[in-house]
Amino acid sequence: MARPAVIVATRLWPPRLDAVGTYGARLADALARLGHPVACATDAEAVTGALEHIPHMNWDRAGGEALGREAARRGAIVLFQYVPHLYQGRGLSFRAADFIRACRASGARVVTVVHETFIDAWWPPQRLFVDLVQRRLLSRVVHASHAVVAPCELNRRRVMAAGAPAPRVLRVPVGASIGAPKDLAAAKARGRERWAGKNERLVALLGLARRSRGLEGALDAFAALTATPCGEIPLSARLMIIGPVAARNGVYFAKLCARTRRLGIENRVTWTGYLPDEEVSGLLAAADAYWYAGGGGLTARSSAAASAFTHGAPVIAVRPPVLDGEFRDGENLIWVAPRASRALAEATRRLWSDAALETRLRRGALALAQGALAWDHIARSVSDLVARVAEEERDAT
Repeated sequence: MARPAVIVATRLWPPRLDAVGTYGARLADALARLGHPVACATDAEAVTGALEHIPHMNWDRAGGEALGREAARRGAIVLFQYVPHLYQGRGLSFRAADFIRACRASGARVVTVVHETFIDAWWPPQRLFVDLVQRRLLSRVVHASHAVVAPCELNRRRVMAAGAPAPRVLRVPVGASIGAPKDLAAAKARGRERWAGKNERLVALLGLARRSRGLEGALDAFAALTATPCGEIPLSARLMIIGPVAARNGVYFAKLCARTRRLGIENRVTWTGYLPDEEVSGLLAAADAYWYAGGGGLTARSSAAASAFTHGAPVIAVRPPVLDGEFRDGENLIWVAPRASRALAEATRRLWSDAALETRLRRGALALAQGALAWDHIARSVSDLVARVAEEERDAT
């Protein structure tokens, strides 16, 4: 039986530096490889590869009606990418639920990928209000959708709490935003030649410089890692923070730079800025450790961590409140406690002093990347869900 057509709908698209846009692009390519006719509705000027592009600028009710009519004409399922802040109107007037309802009213079926459920408010008096509003908005999005994809267990639980019936919620992890090189050893050699000094260890972090990345804790941990106890040989290491600094985060970035000076590690921290995928790939392959220091902990919705696994990097990550089954402590990563900078440093020292542990983590990372985190594996799971939704539509008519 022919696979149903899919329209991947998202506001952002590569080469825009956004994880949601990258997810849409990678998933669209993988669904096309499975035989789905795939088109991409975005507000970008064009999409990558040979996929069909549907220019779409309006993410409100009128835009939903237009895309819904187009999807109904094609007999396509709309695969909608949801993050609360992407579809803002004025203030907290998010329009995603209205968009989905309008799609449905025009005859389309919608599967929503809930990348994030809540966006933190950094001003404390706002937090309770914002949290309440976003819970209501998530409930509206969930009830408007025919089915929901949740990339991590925490999101799955929140979606279920918002009222989604269990058979219509599928947990599927996010794959790598930076794909594996054809020759991992050659990429590693290029990365070390480009970034590492003689006998220098590399610790990598991937992502935009913003508060949720836990960069303050990472800097504190790196200072503890490179501190030299009396009588010991100094540890030669460099912290590589990969990714651009958005203009809106300039003040925050200045505070981070001041922190490196205060900690005495300014000359051991490299802010790479934007790098092409090939250079990021070489750096991840060359990394002696990859840190995930975000305060919420590492979940299966992190495309940055998936990229590290894809390159066989030993991952040390903050433990989240709700664990995903793909991650196993001591097999494909090392968990550390939240908000414990010294724990990151101690885990890294333990990793570098235990060759067997490092080998096991590298092998476990590659096995995970080639299994649950492989885009073809992810696409097959999403394809099965899309097929069920399309079959329900045929049965209904």
